[in-house]
Amino acid sequence: MSETVGYILLQLMILRKTEALCEDERSMLIRSRLMLFGLLWAFWSALFVLRILGIISAGYNHNATVLETCVGAAAVLVFLDFTVKCVGVMRKCSNVLGATGSVDELGHTLRTHYQATAMASGASVVQMALLVISQIPYVEVSYSFVVVHILDIACNILCAVCLSGLASELDWPTLKASQIPLGNADVLGEFTKAGTAAKTASEYGTVGQLMSARE
Repeated sequence: MSETVGYILLQLMILRKTEALCEDERSMLIRSRLMLFGLLWAFWSALFVLRILGIISAGYNHNATVLETCVGAAAVLVFLDFTVKCVGVMRKCSNVLGATGSVDELGHTLRTHYQATAMASGASVVQMALLVISQIPYVEVSYSFVVVHILDIACNILCAVCLSGLASELDWPTLKASQIPLGNADVLGEFTKAGTAAKTASEYGTVGQLMSARE
């Protein structure tokens, strides 16, 4: 349960940072993807629990029904879409800021954040996909799932440390020597500042378009 709560909080954190960078229309689209994922994953979990309890009939060879597998697969695809959109917003904003030169540090900080987000959420997508695949009869993915699960936990912890601003407060010589741009503790404030700076640069024609409302 605690791990599930941690995943939820991390995705809400990613959503909040992304919203600070993009316009309202784009923000609502990304938010709707996360909400749809939550509904689909809750529905998939409910079908799984009801099947295990014997309240609904199992599928072929006592495995998941076609409906349960399809709902789980749809949830994974929606979460993948949410991840791609969030990483895309951070990456485009990072590129805009990097091109201006005067706010290059913010661009590098965003680059670190979108790379951490891509690794963590990408690992989560693979883990969720393996969960769904494991419900297919005669498909064995237990070893792969254990490996991916360990990687997923490690990546999500690193992403949470980065996105929360904790990484910038750690007094580790190795981390400081790496010169990785982690920003400061006020991560949301930095993202808001970055979004404003990138939008201003785009409006004044310093670089190309910040990000379109639609892709």
